[in-house]
Amino acid sequence: RERTLAAFKAGKLRVLVATDIAARGIDIDGVTHVVNFELPYVPEAYVHRIGRTARAGADGTAISLVAGDEMKLLKDIEKVTRQKIPSTDRRNDAELGRLDAAIAAAGVGKKPTLPEAEGERSGVAGRGRPLKLLIAGDSSAAGVGVVTQRQALAGQLVARLGRRLRVQWQLHARSGLTTRQTFDLLRDLPAEHADVAVLVTGVNDVVDQVPSMHAIAAREALVNLLRNGWGVHHVVFAPLPPIHHFPGLPQPLRWVAGSDAERHNRALLEWAATRRDTSVVAMRVPLNRGTMAHDGFHPGETVYRYCGIAIADHLLALRDAVG
Repeated sequence: RERTLAAFKAGKLRVLVATDIAARGIDIDGVTHVVNFELPYVPEAYVHRIGRTARAGADGTAISLVAGDEMKLLKDIEKVTRQKIPSTDRRNDAELGRLDAAIAAAGVGKKPTLPEAEGERSGVAGRGRPLKLLIAGDSSAAGVGVVTQRQALAGQLVARLGRRLRVQWQLHARSGLTTRQTFDLLRDLPAEHADVAVLVTGVNDVVDQVPSMHAIAAREALVNLLRNGWGVHHVVFAPLPPIHHFPGLPQPLRWVAGSDAERHNRALLEWAATRRDTSVVAMRVPLNRGTMAHDGFHPGETVYRYCGIAIADHLLALRDAVG
C-alpha cells in the first residue's frame, strides 16, 4: 500500500483504484479527478472520497456512476451535503445501447450450454438426529458443470451433513432462474415440510440486470413463503460468487458483472442481518480455470465440494447453537 501511494504521489502511476479505507489516507496534492464507480452506502464516505481532489485551493472534478438502484443513495448524499449534484440520465443513451449489444454478442445469456447434473433430486442419507433439508435455486443448485448430483452441490452438502445427521433432502432447481423466478418455482410446487432451506440464487439477477433492491424483495418473499408455507425454521443463502474471476467472461464485462455481484452481496448481508431466521454463508470460493467447468461460467466438482462443505458446516454450527 505504501509503495503504491508513493508511486502515485511521485507521478509514476497516473491512475489509482482504491477502497474507502484507502481513500481516507490519500493526502496528495494535484489529484484532478475522482471517479466513484459506485456510490457508498454512507453519505459521509462520499465526502471523504471527493475530498481527495481540489486540495489546497486547486480545482478538481468528481464523477459518480449511479445505477438505478442507487438513486436513494444519491438523494441521501445530496441531503447531507445540502446541494444538488448535477446529473445526466444515460439509461436511453445510444452509445450505451451499442455497448449492451456488444455484451449480448459476447454470448452471455440466460440459457446455459451445459446440462444439469443427472441423478436423484431427493433422498435420505446419514445417521443421527433427523434434519429435513430443502435445496433450491439456479444452475449452481441444479449441478450444471458436473455429470452427477453426487458431484454437485446437493450431493456434497448431504454427504457432509450425513456424517452427523440423518438428512431427508429434496432439490428444486432450474438453470437460468433469477431469485424471483426461484420464488415462482417453489410457490407453484406442493409444499413439503422442511426444517432448513438452502437457496442458491443471484448470478442470473446480475445477468438480467435486476436491481439489488428488487432482488432483496424477492429474497424476502422467498423467506416468507418458506416460513409460512413449508414450515422452514431457518433459510440459508449462498452469496453470489466472485464473478470477476469467471474465466468464461470477457473483459470488461467480467469486471462490471463482478462489481454488480459485490453490490448484490452487500445488500444481501445488510438485509439478512435484520432477520433472525435468515443467514448468509461466509465463503471465499476458489475460482479459476482449474476449478470451474470448461465453459468458464459454472462450477466444477472442486468448487461444489468447497461450497457443500462450507454450507454444511454453517448449518451444523447453527444447529449446535440452538441445541
